[in-house]
Amino acid sequence: MIFWLAIERKAENMGVIVDLQPGDGILVEFRDGNDGKDGRGLVVLEVAAVEGSKFSARLLNRSRLGRTADYWDDRYVFTGEVREDDPLKVWLTCYDWEGKEFDGYMSFRYAFYLGAPLDQTTVTMMTRDGIGREIVCRTGDNVLTSDGPRIVKAVYENVVVVKDHNYVYLGRYLQKKLGSDHWPDARHRQTWNFGGAVAYILPITPEVAESLSALKHSKEYAELQEDHPELFEGIYSAGSYWFRSYFPPLADEPYPSELLNATAPQMLLALVDSGYFFYKHTDLSAPDSVQPDDPYKVYPSWYEERDAWKSLRRRAARVVADWIESLANVLREKTGEATSFEARLWEELSYLQGTYEYQSTGVPGEKCDVDCDAKCSRCAGGDPNYRGESLWY
Repeated sequence: MIFWLAIERKAENMGVIVDLQPGDGILVEFRDGNDGKDGRGLVVLEVAAVEGSKFSARLLNRSRLGRTADYWDDRYVFTGEVREDDPLKVWLTCYDWEGKEFDGYMSFRYAFYLGAPLDQTTVTMMTRDGIGREIVCRTGDNVLTSDGPRIVKAVYENVVVVKDHNYVYLGRYLQKKLGSDHWPDARHRQTWNFGGAVAYILPITPEVAESLSALKHSKEYAELQEDHPELFEGIYSAGSYWFRSYFPPLADEPYPSELLNATAPQMLLALVDSGYFFYKHTDLSAPDSVQPDDPYKVYPSWYEERDAWKSLRRRAARVVADWIESLANVLREKTGEATSFEARLWEELSYLQGTYEYQSTGVPGEKCDVDCDAKCSRCAGGDPNYRGESLWY
């Protein structure tokens, strides 16, 4: 089956396709007529080889197309040709791993030429107020998703693909172009692998990723669910209608699945954005600072985005550690016994408290240095009620 698509470039520095290169990205929107509701989905293709006007590409994200219930992956190969008479148009043909041309009941509708891969970009997370929140992601990042901790597989301008994950995360421009702001309210316009209002992504440190994965897949967590099902009752999971009816609430006290289920990225970002944090002195050495591959070719906001990325990861590490500590205390109170999962929580807490990100991030009630007093503009000498307000003396 051959599909014709109109290709768009989405920024002024992304011109007509005249020099397609290996590694370039193409975002394709498809319609799957098999689901009965005009469903849509997204696939991201990475150009593998170019010969004249023809090229081949591999599928980057995990996806499903047509009648098959199996996930597509990089075993599927796409071949294409840029129209010489109109370099904004291409032909695409898809083949499976046996070299057979795909003829499933679906069609490619629209495509964006993404250009060369980047080391970092921003994607937009929907918020209840409708404004959205920009999140910086970097290639190779540890990120928290609705499926738990994952690794960022590929980054293009305002497009992020995560390894072994369904969603494609987009920036504000592409969300608007694809009409994503309406999808949560219209079931027939949703796509199961679109990272819009339902799916969140958040950069985290490798240590946080390791701890959350260890907790989620531990036998102690399974035992807690079996022995104390009351702790898991009435817990909401992420839904496409969340910002119309409710946002997963910030509870007065944590519950066991809060940062281990599908709403974990939403909850963690809400906790990070609702708190006051400051830099705190530590004897631990900071990780090597991330630098651009070519300092002379970065866009003006690159360093600002990098600093926002570092700050978000530090704060997330502190929030996760504090959440683990609070949950451990709550579990003892709720269950009336020392559970094995509580012991596992204390173990992971000790691990995270030894990291630079935790020790360099202060919260109200702590001092940013041992010599601080009430005049300190960061911590006010450890005043638990101080939130960074200007001090008058």
